[in-house]
Amino acid sequence: MTDQITPLVHVMAQLVRPRPSHRHVFAYDGLMAEDRIRALCPDPRFVTAVRYLSKRFIINDEGVATLVPRRDFTVYGVVWEISDIAQTGLDIFMGMPGIYDRYGSFGRGPAGELILSEYYGARNRTPGAATPEYLRTILEAAQHWRFPQSYLDEIAGWARAEPLTQIDSRGTR
Repeated sequence: MTDQITPLVHVMAQLVRPRPSHRHVFAYDGLMAEDRIRALCPDPRFVTAVRYLSKRFIINDEGVATLVPRRDFTVYGVVWEISDIAQTGLDIFMGMPGIYDRYGSFGRGPAGELILSEYYGARNRTPGAATPEYLRTILEAAQHWRFPQSYLDEIAGWARAEPLTQIDSRGTR
């Protein structure tokens, strides 16, 4: 019988964890932008770019980004370290619990290291579309962090087409 505890101890020793009284928050939306996270949390510290495996970025039918479990998909984002007190403020801002919930998960850093973090996911997971302005903020941050072009294209695909102007009976708008 193999010792199952030894491999677990090895993984835990190499796990990237937050400092005491701090949390790692995985941002995959507008919170990837440093100015946005700074506006909500005092003194956030950038930890690393991370990818979550077996999760998919979607826009729900309210036009908001969220994550859903999906095999063979990857979500890219960044991890910020924030204080426990800042997390409480972020919980309130995100409408948690209610609109969003906070989930714990593991991500992989650029060198494959295991990163312990939490992320906010909207309760509404019905696919929808977002306004171009909303997606622009996310895409600009994703470009800043140099995420793969295929991922940028996936995010851009969630754009809502601008509504057509109503045409009256005379053919004018």
